[in-house]
Amino acid sequence: MPASDLALKKLRLREDAKAVVLNAPEGYLELLGDLEGFDVRTEVDEPGTFDFVQLFVKSVAELQEWVPLAVKALGGGDAIFWIAYPKKSGKIKTDISRDVGWDVVDEAAYEGVSLVSIDETWSSMRFRPRASVDSSWTRSGKTRVERLAERKQAAKEKPPVDRTVEVPEDFQAALAESAAAKELFDTLAYSHRKEYVTWITSAKREETRTRRIGQAIEKLLEGKKRPSGM
Repeated sequence: MPASDLALKKLRLREDAKAVVLNAPEGYLELLGDLEGFDVRTEVDEPGTFDFVQLFVKSVAELQEWVPLAVKALGGGDAIFWIAYPKKSGKIKTDISRDVGWDVVDEAAYEGVSLVSIDETWSSMRFRPRASVDSSWTRSGKTRVERLAERKQAAKEKPPVDRTVEVPEDFQAALAESAAAKELFDTLAYSHRKEYVTWITSAKREETRTRRIGQAIEKLLEGKKRPSGM
C-alpha cells in the first residue's frame, strides 16, 4: 500500500500534525519517511503535545511497558491514538487480539473505536478517551474495563470449591491397616482420590465392593495414583 494511502486514508495522519511512532517494526518508519511535509518522530521529546501517536506492540508485556508513555504523549482529547498489534494469521506470536489483552489501556480510560489493517502482519486499533466515545460503540454492552471489574468482583464473591473427598468407613478401615497405602492416598490430587472412592462406591454388589477395596490398597502400594492403573 502506498504510504500516502496508509497514513492519510487509514490512519488519518494530517500533514500539519505533530506525530510520533513508538516501537515501530523494521521498515515502517522508512515507509512513512516517503511522505513529504510530514513531521514524524520516534521519541516523546515533548509530552502532551502530539496530535498523532502510533504504538506498535507484540505482546501484553509490551503494552504494559509502552502505553503509559504513549498516553503521556497525547496532546488532548482530539489527538489520534493508534496501537498496532500482530494479526493472529501472521508469523509473529502474540497474546493480543481485538478483544483480549487491553487491560492497561482500559485502566488509562481509553476505549477502542475502530480497527484497520496495516498489512498482512499488523492490525491497528484506534483509541479515544472513554468519556468522548460515542455510546453506539459500546451499546451492545459495557466497556472492557467495566467487564474486567465485574469479572474480578465475581471471582472474589465466588464461593470456594469443596475439595473434600468423603471416604467411606470400610475403605478408611482398609487404609488404616496399611500405612504406606494411606500415605500415598492422602497425597493424591483431589480428582484422583475422588476417582478411587467413586470406583469403590459404584460397586453394585457387596462382594464387588470388598474386592475393589482390596484392589485399591494393592494399587496404592504399587504407587498407582488412579484405580485405572496409571
